[in-house]
Amino acid sequence: MLPDVPMDHRQKLLLQGCIIREIEPLYPPENQTQSIRLLWLIMLLITPSSIIRGNLLFILLSLF
Repeated sequence: MLPDVPMDHRQKLLLQGCIIREIEPLYPPENQTQSIRLLWLIMLLITPSSIIRGNLLFILLSLF
C-alpha cells in the first residue's frame, strides 16, 4: 500500500485478515506526461457515463 494510507485504514485491513505491504509510488518520466494527457483526453471522449466523464475532466484539468 502507498505510504500515505492512514494508520486507521491499515489497522482495519489487518483486522480483516488482509496482508499489507508498503509500495513506492510510481511517477511517469517528465517526457511521457504529454502522452498520458492525451490518453486521458481519449478516455474522456469515449466514456459513456457523464459522472465518470466529469471525474476524468477534473483529473485531466489537474494535469495541465
